[in-house]
Amino acid sequence: MSERIGTSKADTEFGAKLIESFEEAAAFMRGEDVMGAEVDEIEDADETTLTPKRIQSIRRKVASSTRKFEAIFGVKARTMEVYERGQREPDAAMIFLLRIIERDPKLAIHVATHPRRKAA
Repeated sequence: MSERIGTSKADTEFGAKLIESFEEAAAFMRGEDVMGAEVDEIEDADETTLTPKRIQSIRRKVASSTRKFEAIFGVKARTMEVYERGQREPDAAMIFLLRIIERDPKLAIHVATHPRRKAA
């Protein structure tokens, strides 16, 4: 992929918010206090339902197979297959990842494949 990501001010701001959201989600999953984090209101329950078909559709936006998805995002292929067959529902962290991928697949791949550089 030679396309540059994050070239406009809007892309840069969205990318910064996405990284911040990932960091807040990770802190929450570690049991840390994330008071003050912004929460978006859920407007339509249908938009939030992740059916097996929708999960597969989201995965296909970034990877043609569950193995390729595993290589990019580190989620076991077998786990994705179970979600896509409806044998198990994704946990909160997985739902969060799937929604990010659905909203901006290119940015999700970029964040997953380019580790954050530490400030000097």
